[in-house]
Amino acid sequence: MAFVPTPARSVLTPAAASRSAFTCGAAAAALPAAPATPPRRAAVSMVDYGTLSGLGVAVAGAFGGIALMAFTEQQGKRGQERTNLQPCVECKGTKVTTCNVCKGNGLDPLAEALGEDKATKCTYCEGAGDLKCFNCAGSGIQPRFLDRVSPDDFMD
Repeated sequence: MAFVPTPARSVLTPAAASRSAFTCGAAAAALPAAPATPPRRAAVSMVDYGTLSGLGVAVAGAFGGIALMAFTEQQGKRGQERTNLQPCVECKGTKVTTCNVCKGNGLDPLAEALGEDKATKCTYCEGAGDLKCFNCAGSGIQPRFLDRVSPDDFMD
């Protein structure tokens, strides 16, 4: 038996074959796009576990942050109600500290350096030799952490 060539068959349906004939060339740009089906609404079972865990962490973080702020504020209120009886760490409860300029003797050390004959009073402590404690403001009791006097209070 001799080999007889047969024409090739198309795997496309007749309607698809006619459409594919039009898509070749310039006619393809003129054809409207096939109508798209509307996207399906995602079911609850389709939500990713990573999304759920991220959402859970965000909610837990928000509640944790709010709880931490409320706890901190409550501790501040309770701390203000408590009496503070700790002696000042700078003056040890004596309410005064030694003058840093004259080292407690009440005389101006710069007067000797300038060659003056008579002793002059220290201008910083006015000759007293000691000053009211800057840390406790002369109360003798250690101030709370946020109540302390800072150098910024004097820089106006």
